[in-house]
Amino acid sequence: MTDALGPTAVQLAGAHLLGELDLLVEQITAEVWRAVPAYSDIVMERSALEQHVRPNIQGTLEYMHSGRDIDDDDRRRLEVLGRSRALQGVPQAAMIQSFRIAERALVDAFCVFCIRSAFNSAEQRSGIQAISAIMDRVERTAFEAYLDTQRELELDRGASIAMLVTRLVDSSVGDQVDIDAQARLIGANPAMPYRSIALMVRRGDESAGAADPARDLTRLRRHIQARLREARVPSVIAGVRDNALILLVPVTDRDALAAIRRAVMPGQLRMDVVGGAGDVYPSLFEARDSCRQALAALEVAARRGRQHEVVEFGDVAIDVMLLDSADASRRLIGGYLGNLEPHPMLVQTIREYLGQSLSVQLTAERLMVHVNTIAYRLRRIRDLTGHDLRKPDDAVGFSLALRAKDLLAEPEVPATPQ
Repeated sequence: MTDALGPTAVQLAGAHLLGELDLLVEQITAEVWRAVPAYSDIVMERSALEQHVRPNIQGTLEYMHSGRDIDDDDRRRLEVLGRSRALQGVPQAAMIQSFRIAERALVDAFCVFCIRSAFNSAEQRSGIQAISAIMDRVERTAFEAYLDTQRELELDRGASIAMLVTRLVDSSVGDQVDIDAQARLIGANPAMPYRSIALMVRRGDESAGAADPARDLTRLRRHIQARLREARVPSVIAGVRDNALILLVPVTDRDALAAIRRAVMPGQLRMDVVGGAGDVYPSLFEARDSCRQALAALEVAARRGRQHEVVEFGDVAIDVMLLDSADASRRLIGGYLGNLEPHPMLVQTIREYLGQSLSVQLTAERLMVHVNTIAYRLRRIRDLTGHDLRKPDDAVGFSLALRAKDLLAEPEVPATPQ
């Protein structure tokens, strides 16, 4: 026995250690349970862990004893192990650490056997290499199944998130129970308050031909999610609607909106980003209204040429109403501004007069003309339109007509979410 080669030492050790299988399994299970928190953190009993440890250790000892390689039955068992660990949410590092613990325990047991059996150091080193090679094959087989399952889960999760965002944006929801179940499937808490934020990348005509909207939105999503992680904001639900990135953000004591506003400021990323934010709603199901508000605020911001900012729905509610009632807005424009199209100076005077709180003196100073000129223009506007800017109701009408005219003009950026 003492002059046997390394493989013989491994074979003899395998046969001997099979007789100590219960002790080895108990030792390795205890060490994995103690050293790898992920196993006790997830829903798993220690007895369930032992049920996987036993066949792996027994199989490895049999490989050592017989010298055979992993067969199809072994491979199927290890693939089941890898798949179950992925479905349980065990991290990759925990999987690797558990195999390393098992390998260390087997190597230690082998070394003790070699010392007791008077094998020399060369045979011992050869045996350790053989055991490591066996464990590598076992681990690789299980880990490939683990990674394949993780990829499948990620694809399924991505599809589930996309479907959930679409249903919330379109308000095509069956009931709250259905939405809550779908949210939990992707690891979200539907009972938290949520706010929706819609973001888009603005591009001018000169870059439109070379633009890749999907790539830009992917880059934007990663940038925003990284900044939110830095701000320690809980995971957001992110999806795409037309050319807009839709974020459903859990509302906590961490100000996610402030973090996103900082993230889209100039210098944070090489894209011109504008956004809209909806109101906070008490649950994910109710936040479908926040999605609608965020997209409406985004459209206003895009049409007004805003850059590097996120506009809140409440701040542009009047503009949203003007856009929603396009026919009424066009009638308003025609009634107040239609006869002034040949007179751009009069339109400019209206803008300045309203901007200067109906002050003739301040308007004259801004336009660098005499106050009598402003008084004349106001009379001319009254004669052409039938509305007197000096009357509060008519002043409101002119103000709304100008806002509607600006909003209904052709947007600077064609990629505006509908």
